[in-house]
Amino acid sequence: MPLSVHTTTHPLAYRIEANLTKPVNQSVFGLVFYGRADRVRILNCYLERNLVEQGGWLDEVHFVRNTENATDLAYLDELLRKHSRYKIIDINSTLASEVNDRYKAAWRQLQRDTIYVKIDDDVVWLADDAIPRMVSRKFNQDDYLVVSASVINSPLMSKVHLDAGAYHPYLPAHATSTPKKVLARLTKGKASGRTSWQYNQYPIWEGPSNYTLHDDDSSNSSFPVWLRLPEENLNKTPAQGIEYNSWGSSWSSWRIAAQSHLSLLENLYHGNTSLYFSNLDEEVWFTQPDRLSVNVIAIFSNDILDNMPDDAFDDEEWLTVTLPGQQGKRVGVETRALAAHFAFGAQSQVESTDILARYQDRARQMACLKI
Repeated sequence: MPLSVHTTTHPLAYRIEANLTKPVNQSVFGLVFYGRADRVRILNCYLERNLVEQGGWLDEVHFVRNTENATDLAYLDELLRKHSRYKIIDINSTLASEVNDRYKAAWRQLQRDTIYVKIDDDVVWLADDAIPRMVSRKFNQDDYLVVSASVINSPLMSKVHLDAGAYHPYLPAHATSTPKKVLARLTKGKASGRTSWQYNQYPIWEGPSNYTLHDDDSSNSSFPVWLRLPEENLNKTPAQGIEYNSWGSSWSSWRIAAQSHLSLLENLYHGNTSLYFSNLDEEVWFTQPDRLSVNVIAIFSNDILDNMPDDAFDDEEWLTVTLPGQQGKRVGVETRALAAHFAFGAQSQVESTDILARYQDRARQMACLKI
C-alpha cells in the first residue's frame, strides 16, 4: 500500500517575499550552459517562471551552446523561437580546442554591468525565491564575488543539509523482498509514461532488517525505483556516508544523489523546505577556502571581464578559490535560496533510476506555465 500522509496544496502562483524587490536599472540575465534537452525541458519550466513578465527577475536568458547533438539542438532552437528573451552564445564556433578554453570563450561574451545567474543545464528544481535572494545579496553586498544557491546534491551543502535534518531514509526496491505484484505495478506505471513525483504514491520499502546497501549489491542496480523506509532512520542508507568535501562522497556517489533528490521531493510534498536552513544561525554559509560547485550562482559581469586569465583555466576553481583570494572577496551560499542539481559526471548511474522522471512530473504539474 502507498504511504499514508496528509495531502498538501501546492498553488501555481508565483511567490516572492514582499521585501525582495528587483533592483531598479539593473539587468539580470540567466546564463545556462546548454547540452542536454531532457534536463532543460525540466529547467525551462523554472526559467519561464523567473522571466520578468511572469513576475520574476530575469530580463533575458542566454544559452551557451555546448553540444553538437541534433536532437538537443532542435530543442534549443525551439526555445529560441518561442521566447524573445532567450538568446544563444555559440562557443562551438570558436577556435578553442580544450574544454576549459571553450568555457573561457563563453565567459568572455558576458555583457558589462549585468548580474548573471549562471545555471547548469541539469538543475531540475528552483525555489521561486531562489534567484531574487541570490541577486539581492550580490547587488547589495559588493564584498561577495560569488553568491550561490543552497544546492541539493552538492559536495559541500549536502553535509549542511544532512546536519539540518533535511534527509529521509530511502533505499532501492529490494528485488527479493518487495512483493512481485508491487514490482509489477511500479514497472507498469513507469512504462505508462507517468512517473509520479509524490512519494506517497509508492509503497514503503520492504527488505531484510539487517540489510545494508553496498556498492556491489546488484539488487539496487537491476531495479530503478527507490522507496521510503517506514522508520525515520538513516543508518543503513547512503546518507550516512555524506562528508563535507569538495571531491568527496557527495560528489562521487550516485546513491547519495538519489537519496538527496528523493528527500527533497518528500520535503516539497509536505512544504517542509525550511528543513534545509532552519537550524542555521546565519543566512549565508561561507565556503572559503574550499572549492564550491558552481551549479547555480550569481555573479557581476565586470568582476569576470576585468580579471579574465590569459591562459586556459578551470572556471569553478577560479571563481570560488583563486579570484576571491586575489580580490579579497567572499564566496557565500544564500542558505534560503534553494535549488536542485541532478548529477555530477561521477554520479551518472543515477540516470538509471526514475528520479529524473519524477522531477519532470513535478515540473509539469507544479511549475510549467503551459503543460
